[in-house]
Amino acid sequence: MAAFLLLGKASPYESPSNITPASFSNDDYPAKWKEAKRGTLTDDGNNLNRECTSFVWWCLFSRNGYTLALPAEKRNSINWADSAREMGIIVDNNPAVGSVAWWDLSKTVNSGYGHVAWVAEVNGEYIAIEEYNYIGDGIYSARIIHKSEVHAYIHFKDIKSSGSYYEEEKPDFAGMPVTYSENAKQTYTYEIKTRLMPPPEKPLPASLDIDAKETKLDAYEIEIAGETDVKAVPISSIVLVNGEEISFEAYTIKSNNYFKLRDLAYVLNGTEKQFEVVWDSENNAIYIFTGQPYTKTGIEMTGKSVGGKMPVPSASTVYLNEKIIYMTAYNIGGSNYFKLRDMGQAFDFGIDWDEAQNTIMIDTSKGYAP
Repeated sequence: MAAFLLLGKASPYESPSNITPASFSNDDYPAKWKEAKRGTLTDDGNNLNRECTSFVWWCLFSRNGYTLALPAEKRNSINWADSAREMGIIVDNNPAVGSVAWWDLSKTVNSGYGHVAWVAEVNGEYIAIEEYNYIGDGIYSARIIHKSEVHAYIHFKDIKSSGSYYEEEKPDFAGMPVTYSENAKQTYTYEIKTRLMPPPEKPLPASLDIDAKETKLDAYEIEIAGETDVKAVPISSIVLVNGEEISFEAYTIKSNNYFKLRDLAYVLNGTEKQFEVVWDSENNAIYIFTGQPYTKTGIEMTGKSVGGKMPVPSASTVYLNEKIIYMTAYNIGGSNYFKLRDMGQAFDFGIDWDEAQNTIMIDTSKGYAP
């Protein structure tokens, strides 16, 4: 049986179900939450710090590329399985790397709130999990256990069916493009294979033959995609917003539709999903506040989609209700264009596609569904 990379053990039979000391330093939970007294802060998902839910929320966000949003009354771990089912998420007895291990009250050792952990490895009948607050101490631990010891597994956005998250080869989740110019004549495009926050201190592959200090890429592992040929093509689809046809300056980039943030804010103003946009030029940051009316600047809905424009990955930091959020975005002609489905998920409006009619339908009366 292959070794568990998380714990460095040759076999899971050495100490199943025992807490393993966190000397292997896989705890990447942010220091601002880790160093504060348990339960005194909330993380970016509004979970109390150093609770099991907060650590698993962080793992899903930083490792799986999934932002879990639950209402306040559903954030206790005991509610996660039912909430996932209501969201259409698969909940079963089959572990996967990146899935959430969930326990109900009957199998919880430390409280009456249930428990969740993040599945780091799947090796036959045994799994390796990472967690916080397993015995009510508010600290990190990792264990190898038999998969049957878990009540259920929640599959929000699995990484892979088996193996280890800590294997050298990692899957592509973010797909976020980053450009680097070696000289004025040649620009390369790289795809971030796994976005980690904060990025680990690991040098870029030597085969790329570029200076890591100059690129400032926040990537764990990148692969070269050759000379850049990414182009913004004007969308050819009809766009309906609450049944009304709207002409947007929008583009298709690598098979995804991108809309100008301020145009969408302008059109959705006054609906259930309105949002305000504030630009902080000093810090290169965009602040978005949901539920607030949009303040017009005069530049909304004034452009016209034209071909030949070269998109540049946006370097702006985006805050949603004062918490950082990651959405794929490009700067085109000085304006930020965001992937429509990323915005739908972030602002929770419905998006449907009618292939026969070549029509994109945005519905603010509905919530977002993948």
